[in-house]
Amino acid sequence: MSITKELTIEEQLEIFKKGIKPVNVVSPCLLGNGITKLSDFKKDEYYDEFKKLLIEKSCTKFVPASGAATRMFSDLIALRNEMKFPTIDAIETSNLENKEQLIHFFKNLNLIPFYKKLKKNLNEKFKLTFLDNSTDLTEIINAILDDEKLGLASKPKALIPFHNYFGMLRSPIYEHIQEAKEYILTNGVISIHFTVSQEHQKQIQKRINRISKYEVFNINSSISHQSSKTDTIAVDLDNNALKDEYGKFLTRPGGHGALIFNLNNLDTDVVFIKNIDNVITVPNNRESNQFKQVLAGYFYSIQKQLFEFAERYEKNPSDKILHKEVVKFYKETFFLKIESEKIIDYINRPIRVCAMVKNEGQPGGGPYFVEKDGVISTQILEASQIDKSKPENIEKIKKSTHFNPVDMICGITDYKGKKFNLLDFVDENTYFVSQKTHNGKPIKALELPGLWNGAMSKWNTAFVEMPSEYFNPVKTVFDLLDKRRIIK
Repeated sequence: MSITKELTIEEQLEIFKKGIKPVNVVSPCLLGNGITKLSDFKKDEYYDEFKKLLIEKSCTKFVPASGAATRMFSDLIALRNEMKFPTIDAIETSNLENKEQLIHFFKNLNLIPFYKKLKKNLNEKFKLTFLDNSTDLTEIINAILDDEKLGLASKPKALIPFHNYFGMLRSPIYEHIQEAKEYILTNGVISIHFTVSQEHQKQIQKRINRISKYEVFNINSSISHQSSKTDTIAVDLDNNALKDEYGKFLTRPGGHGALIFNLNNLDTDVVFIKNIDNVITVPNNRESNQFKQVLAGYFYSIQKQLFEFAERYEKNPSDKILHKEVVKFYKETFFLKIESEKIIDYINRPIRVCAMVKNEGQPGGGPYFVEKDGVISTQILEASQIDKSKPENIEKIKKSTHFNPVDMICGITDYKGKKFNLLDFVDENTYFVSQKTHNGKPIKALELPGLWNGAMSKWNTAFVEMPSEYFNPVKTVFDLLDKRRIIK
């Protein structure tokens, strides 16, 4: 069974029935053992490498931006569904787990970026300025959610107003373009690729075109969407395939792992990957952009060393000194012990340098050492990939210190400049089975190996610690009130 071909219904059902085999976690990657902290003494050296990278390689920013913002506004959706007469007082005396966040949100509405637009969509008699604890919040919630008003929950997340400064609302698309200007601008041009839902493609292209009109640099933008060929079936809790009202198998998108196909189609040497919701305001992004430049220089120093090894190997495969140098380099750079006789299998692979932030309770994946077939490698794992029925694995999770913010730099060409076929480096045994709902009923869905998980399992991977303040995602509407986003 291979991710490179479309799975049959029978093959997918077999995966549901057999279940997904958990990975064998050796230990979490820690600072100094799996995760590198870039030396202050070498930052100038890495910055010089970064400048060489822009001259010598083509670079593209790749932004996974698929889907609507439904999850971002799920707390407001749930509040509307659960409470007939929502007021701050009612929320405060409720059993809602997120009631403190909801109260903070409604008490600080004037700080959300789309506050002025919200006021325009309210009844003229509704005095938003004089909101008190007994005010019915229904009209506010409806104005944010309903399509005939702001309709933010059904818009693509890429177009939601995340910031408001210098007299303008700023979307994630705008912020990603401004950020890209700081580290991949070459000869007055940036290349940026967004993966979007097909139904949102025209909207997003229109926004990019509008931004382009006002910039002094050129934006070489491209858009792709997840192929329907990577959709997978859904089953009930007894693993029976479900069908829709037309009698066809109920299918769902195969998850972000399907984007390995989109990434594989890019015509570029180096790819900067960053999630759509992780952006910082332009006035506050100077230091984070400098870090990205240094990180890119570190990436390029690794890539050049591996390319040199590959060239020397091609000239003399039995060079014992080369073998020793490669083994030493992998131990010091990737914290891996590799066999000397297999060095060509390692040095001729795609490369990724992944920023990692200290885990302060964020949900999601993290860096681990994983053993498979007697070989230990570094991987980004999701919690669902780890067998939590084993007490020893729970202890390993507790010892984990860092979190994956999805901020990485990838080299997808070999030392001769030839594109890798990225599908050759996917671990095909790392599918996910996730719990979803359909028409209010629980179902199970099959997801392809995650883009930065199993889809990049066989890449050369280096983890680097990134300061937490450079990770500023918007996962829920409450995150719009983060003080780092508000510019007065």
